[in-house]
Amino acid sequence: MRFAAILALALIGRQDTGEQFFKFKVGTTWVFEQTEEGKVKKMTLKVTKEEGGKVYVESSEERGDDKEPRIENLVWYVEDGILTLGEIEKEGTKPIFRVYKIGSRKGDKWKSSFGGGQEDMDVTHLGTEELTVPAGKYKDVVHVQMAKTVKAGDEERTVSMDFYLVPAVGLVKLEINAGKDKNVIQLKEFKAAK
Repeated sequence: MRFAAILALALIGRQDTGEQFFKFKVGTTWVFEQTEEGKVKKMTLKVTKEEGGKVYVESSEERGDDKEPRIENLVWYVEDGILTLGEIEKEGTKPIFRVYKIGSRKGDKWKSSFGGGQEDMDVTHLGTEELTVPAGKYKDVVHVQMAKTVKAGDEERTVSMDFYLVPAVGLVKLEINAGKDKNVIQLKEFKAAK
């Protein structure tokens, strides 16, 4: 009986809550390399606060040409069982992407907003894999893809976004494909706050 209780507690401790991908202490920092149209820019994310189960992050993105970086306030949270990335606006939190369905496995599907919430993208859990980014090599990387076929004039093209998530690190890569246009964001450095 005692063994069964210990085993049950161990299994509960490993339960997927989604927190492994977004619950980080204030001061945790990620530095990303963003490659778009052959140009490489730097993007830095920093946790500014945790409140009510949400983790608030300031995003600072280089814009080039000696312009001030673009600053955005983002928030990670779980809503309706799905890890969601949102942005902070005057009216409150606006969801951007519904990234990861808690407890999902390879092949599971759900919907995410697209185009300012007017339409939905199909989201698919593509399983786990090994991935190397400038910050290093990671195992058990959860790969999630959002995809939508859009009409551009007389032709249709598929727009896709591939999210790569690592427990205790968070997002390590985001790849956006829109026909000939490609934008790759890869983790260069991760510093967990103490």
